[in-house]
Amino acid sequence: MNSKPSPPLIAIALFLLALAVRLPKLDTYFTADEFLWVERSRNFLGGLLSPDFPCLLPNETETNAVPGRGLACTLRTGHPGVVTMWTGAAGITLQWLTRPPDDARSLLQFVRDLPTNPVERRTITPVRLPTVFLTALFVAGMYLLLRAMFRPPVPLLAGLLMALNPFHIALSRVLHHDALSTTFMLPAALSLMLYFGVARRRRWLALAGLLSGLAMLAKSTGLFLIPYAGLLGLWSLLARWARGKETFRRVLGRTLADGLLWAAVAAATFTLLWPAMWVIPAQALHTIYAIGFKYASGGHAKGVFFFGNVSKDPGPFFYPVTWVFRTNFWQMVGVLTAATAGAVALRRRFASQVQNSKFKVQYWLDSLSPRGFGDTTGLLLWVAAFLFFFMLEMTLGEKKQDRYILPVYPMLDIVAAAGLAWL
Repeated sequence: MNSKPSPPLIAIALFLLALAVRLPKLDTYFTADEFLWVERSRNFLGGLLSPDFPCLLPNETETNAVPGRGLACTLRTGHPGVVTMWTGAAGITLQWLTRPPDDARSLLQFVRDLPTNPVERRTITPVRLPTVFLTALFVAGMYLLLRAMFRPPVPLLAGLLMALNPFHIALSRVLHHDALSTTFMLPAALSLMLYFGVARRRRWLALAGLLSGLAMLAKSTGLFLIPYAGLLGLWSLLARWARGKETFRRVLGRTLADGLLWAAVAAATFTLLWPAMWVIPAQALHTIYAIGFKYASGGHAKGVFFFGNVSKDPGPFFYPVTWVFRTNFWQMVGVLTAATAGAVALRRRFASQVQNSKFKVQYWLDSLSPRGFGDTTGLLLWVAAFLFFFMLEMTLGEKKQDRYILPVYPMLDIVAAAGLAWL
């Protein structure tokens, strides 16, 4: 009799563990930006409920708010924060459903009357609950995806590290967009790795497109998935061509078809789940571009304190230093171990090929792909590519906050899990 727990049971256990450490005492504090997201969620829900609902308050004039009525109210800022507003709207609806029995107001009237500045304490827990639930599901989902990519015990170790990552836990307990962006961005990246590096099944590509669209709706940093998908596609194209079993023209055609399918699913998801795209698509896209450009080139208005100085751009060392403070012991040990083991594996591969005189471009393109190098090391190279290029993108932007690189932390948990498994 097999006494090992099944993967679905392990996924459920990880979900419950992640939920257990994120749920307690949700209403005991409130962060600086959350009142804005409660207000934006209120306007978002009001716009969904009534075509006559107005959505611009005087205290929002300096917070990137966009005026309008009805479905136009689902465009509140260029972040764009659409997933955050969906979760906030769900939380407001939950608060309405659990109102006192003598409160006979309709949902629309409840939304109109909801105070947002200041926010009532009884509103805090309901608006945060959907984010808590989704981020706990994220942990279980990542475990299931990793099972298709890595051998045991890497998926389970990675799931445990993600469930108990302190920085991720903290940002999973607030109404904001960094944890939600991470929730969709990383499974999208893993799905792309699965398709291009493990099993070329269209379901992985369709899943990647769906999750990519949600990641872009959550936060504009999700647009990073566009060049990353292109990188994986190009890497896979050259590796397949290097094997010599297909002509370059045929491989190129298949890769372009893959890219079009991924982009179509992502664009459809982005459009269908953001009602502003139904009524004011040009304004919605322009707002994303304008706010993104402002953050990339304008720095933080109030400045960031870093190494004794306050400046709009704390410089290229900001994120590595904040990682040292925000990480934990197990992640640090695992990452350092994996980096050491990976360097040794690469050195042995290079030394072996030097002796065999196989310094051919085609050989190395194939060798460094997951199938060519061995699934674990090859896939970790793709994870490392994600980490490097995402950190580079965030470092080039002038506005910096430690939470902006939250997607790095679960990705590093995967690397750490491989290192701990190696130990």
